[in-house]
Amino acid sequence: MSNNKVPKKVKPVRAGAGVKNPRQTSSVVTYVLAGLAIVVVIAVVAIGIVANHKDKTTKSLPEDQLKQTTLYTAVKPGANPKATLDLYEDFQCPACQQFEKQFGAQIVQAINDGTLSVRYHMVNFLDKSGKYSSRAAGAAKAVAAENNVDLYLNFHTKLYDQQPPETDANGLSNEQLAQIAASVGASPATQQAIATQSLDSGNVADASSLADASLKQMSDLLGASNVSTPSAVYQGKVYTKYQTDPNWLSELTK
Repeated sequence: MSNNKVPKKVKPVRAGAGVKNPRQTSSVVTYVLAGLAIVVVIAVVAIGIVANHKDKTTKSLPEDQLKQTTLYTAVKPGANPKATLDLYEDFQCPACQQFEKQFGAQIVQAINDGTLSVRYHMVNFLDKSGKYSSRAAGAAKAVAAENNVDLYLNFHTKLYDQQPPETDANGLSNEQLAQIAASVGASPATQQAIATQSLDSGNVADASSLADASLKQMSDLLGASNVSTPSAVYQGKVYTKYQTDPNWLSELTK
C-alpha cells in the first residue's frame, strides 16, 4: 500500500548534551590566538560533519548482529519477504508514536502480505524513575514469547495508542500494561507475567539487555551524538528514505 501524499518528516528524539561557554579573556594576543583556534575548530567541525555523513551512509552491521539484538521478528509464517527492515524504537518516544501513526498500518499490511519482515529493537534511553521504557519493552518481550505475529503487532500498536507523555516519569503501571495485553488477546499467563514483572529479572531484564546492545548498534551506525529514535536499518545500513519518499515502502518491497 502506498501513500501519494509526501509524509511529514518524523523528527527523531535525541539525547541532549550540555555545552560550556568558553572563558572570556582580555589580552590582544589571546584574542588573536583565540581567533586562530576558532578557525581550526571550524575546520575540524567541517571535517567531522563530512566524516559523520560518510559514516551514516557507509557503515553497516552484519546480519547476525542485527538478529542478536532483536526483541521480536514480525514475519508472516511461511512467507519469503522481499525486504527485512530493522526498526529501533522506544515505547515512550513521541517521534516513534508519530512514525507508528504515519506508517504502522502500511507496515502491518506489508507483513501480512508476506512482502516485508520487521525486526523490532526496543531501546530504553527515555527511562526515568518509573523505568517505563524498560517495563513496556519487557511487556512486549512477554507478548513476543507467544510467537503470534498478529498479537505482537496489535500490542505494539496499542502501546503507541496509549503512550504516556514523554515527561511522565512513571508511565503506565504493570497492571495497565497487562490490561492492554489482555485487550489484544494475550494469554492469561502472559498477562500475569506482565502484571508481576520485576525490573531486575525475567522479561524486563532480558529486554533491557537487548536495549543496551541495540543502543550500542545505533551508536556504531550513527555516532554517539546522533543516537535517536525512531531509526531504521536496511541491509545493515541506516535507512532514511521514509523521511522524504511517500512510496518508500512499496519500493522496498516490490
